[in-house]
Amino acid sequence: LGMATMILVIGNLHYVYGPRRWLEMFFPFAFLLIALPVPSVIQTGITTTLQHYVAAVTVEILAIWGIPAQLGGEHHLPFHGACRH
Repeated sequence: LGMATMILVIGNLHYVYGPRRWLEMFFPFAFLLIALPVPSVIQTGITTTLQHYVAAVTVEILAIWGIPAQLGGEHHLPFHGACRH
């Protein structure tokens, strides 16, 4: 609904004020688009890919420092409330 509203407003502003005025308003609308939530299907794909790359880079950095590390498998740790030490 948020994306549809933004598209409707952008289209109306472009129609009423024309393309030249629209370019002046591009940055505020681009900033508002960033504030819209990303669908969970897209977010899950992005975060999974980023986690894999971060883990791979971490293993390489540790290897450069001479610390043995191995990349493999997936670990799903259960969350049981606050951490207690």
